[in-house]
Amino acid sequence: MLSNEIEESTCTDPQDSDSDDDGIPDGVEDSNHNGVVDFGETDPCDPDTDGDGILDGDEDSNHNSIVDNGETDPLDYDTDNDGMDDGWEIEFGLDPLVDDADEGVPSESEEDPEEASSDDSE
Repeated sequence: MLSNEIEESTCTDPQDSDSDDDGIPDGVEDSNHNGVVDFGETDPCDPDTDGDGILDGDEDSNHNSIVDNGETDPLDYDTDNDGMDDGWEIEFGLDPLVDDADEGVPSESEEDPEEASSDDSE
């Protein structure tokens, strides 16, 4: 838990244990409770610290600030280092935990099957 003094001097809300609504309590995100986002901490003011389109609390699903088996890293937008953002991989049916860059980028018709079928009817 962050002190009210720390919360009032930052963007966090002393009346809300999860100010950014990402599923991880502020005091867990700021693990040393100093009001600064230090190395290894997610940002209690940003629901998606790494900017990959996935909430920190969804990436660290058990909220223990450790990247466990089966979790993506909320501090690394490309957990598997294959050049594709974790959120993008999930959106297009790829695995953000496996370097699957060789599987290629989905075609436009694979991205939106409805759009592809409406194009065929023209």
